[in-house]
Amino acid sequence: MAYIVYIKQLATAVVRTRVEDSEWHSDSRLWTRGSRACDCARALLFAQDQEVVTCPCGTSAYAIRVASADGLELYCEEEFEPLMEFDNAGDDVETETIIDSPMGERIGALARQTLDRLAIQISQYTAHAGLTPDRHDQG
Repeated sequence: MAYIVYIKQLATAVVRTRVEDSEWHSDSRLWTRGSRACDCARALLFAQDQEVVTCPCGTSAYAIRVASADGLELYCEEEFEPLMEFDNAGDDVETETIIDSPMGERIGALARQTLDRLAIQISQYTAHAGLTPDRHDQG
């Protein structure tokens, strides 16, 4: 089933929509830890028509919110405004999004995003520092 990705450019707060034909459960790792988690890729996906974009690698220029075709939120990064619920008195109460982890444990979305970003930073550090198995084998 198709899903919708809302890509937010954080500097301008402009949000653009992208419809993906595949299923979120098969693409989620691509968006949260893979190549589409990086700002350089998200900048290209955010661009429209002949718009020229330049954005260095990182994870601070764009954020995403993902929804199913029927509007159910599947994933949301903290840079999007949190969803709010209103009780009878009209006071706002923030709701916590819970995500099932592959191991069956339930953790908060903020904790999951923090761990995802840490994994991205570690993989980028090792790639930029030249810490590959080939390099270690030559020593």
